[in-house]
Amino acid sequence: HRADTDPYDRELAVTGGEDYQLLLTVGAEAADRIAAEYVRHFGKPLYGIGRIRSGAPDIIWSDNGEVVRPQWKGFRHF
Repeated sequence: HRADTDPYDRELAVTGGEDYQLLLTVGAEAADRIAAEYVRHFGKPLYGIGRIRSGAPDIIWSDNGEVVRPQWKGFRHF
């Protein structure tokens, strides 16, 4: 996320249910190269949103290193 984003906007982004951005994973050793090629090709940056680590499955939301607990408000299909 961008550091200048309002906390409400960040909360809405992760809980609002509207996902219209490309999401991908890439190895750390290739991340800078892929990001540069993406900018060169599409003229827009990629944003790092997390890391995949070994161990038990878990999602930890953080904002500048501080753990946050989103209040899920997204659309429930069922």
